[in-house]
Amino acid sequence: FQAKFVFMKINFLLLPALVNAFTVPTPSLAFKCTTKYTRITRNTTPLCKNFTPADSGLFAQRPQPRHAITQLRASLDDISDASSPSLNINIPYAVLWASLLAFAFLFSPGELNSPADTALINELLTNPVSPDCNHLWFMIWNFFAVAPLSLAALLLPGSSTTSKLPATPFVAASAALGFFALGLYMITRNPTEGNVSADELGFFTKNILESKIFAALLTLLAASIPFSSGVVSDIISGNGSSLISGFNNLFQSSKFVSVASVDIAILTVLAAVLIPEDMERRGMEPSKTAGFSTLLLPVVGPCI
Repeated sequence: FQAKFVFMKINFLLLPALVNAFTVPTPSLAFKCTTKYTRITRNTTPLCKNFTPADSGLFAQRPQPRHAITQLRASLDDISDASSPSLNINIPYAVLWASLLAFAFLFSPGELNSPADTALINELLTNPVSPDCNHLWFMIWNFFAVAPLSLAALLLPGSSTTSKLPATPFVAASAALGFFALGLYMITRNPTEGNVSADELGFFTKNILESKIFAALLTLLAASIPFSSGVVSDIISGNGSSLISGFNNLFQSSKFVSVASVDIAILTVLAAVLIPEDMERRGMEPSKTAGFSTLLLPVVGPCI
């Protein structure tokens, strides 16, 4: 009789608690329930309603391992889908990138790898301060040092949620290849929505690109290029017409100059398109007028 009592006490009190401690609670165990022994028999009277011995303890159904793994995988997939951007094709940027390729290899004036282009590139590399070339073209050439930095300040904040491709390699490559490199990223990019907190920014973006000092230095550098390239002095001295005609002749005869000029124009328009999105990301009211007004000062405007 005493052994039977001990067995019943272990069966209905101790073992169910140990088993339930290592299993996932079922919805039927959302409440606690104790039992009251009326007799020292197998019959018990529960102190709560809607309770049967099969609902807990040794009689409860254990979760199936395969079912639990399936649920875990589904949860992880939902988290991954919610945190990672989808891979979409941005048709307008795809058309623009393909058009630039077509212009560069099919429709641009001049010849590919012509001796004149090779000599011009060598002149720009060997004498980067004051090369013997058209000053308007020299200004465009120098703008390639500024445009990728201003675009980096517009593209890198919140870039982890805009595309499955990392933005940094394409933005860095645009310093040498322009939209030929950056276009591949823009084709898969989705516009950012809502504000971006400082915690979501990388180290370089947070400490360099978002710095007011960097913005001021970049603006001063961009504004100084028309002066340092000799364009302003040519206009003041009355040589503006010869400056433009000389560039026009260079554009029509050099594939390198014509493609680079179209490329910098695309980067300038791209910055104007991205400015309203950047305003919204900073909690400001987006304005397309403010974005496209920067076209009045190519390359310099987005820095401001």
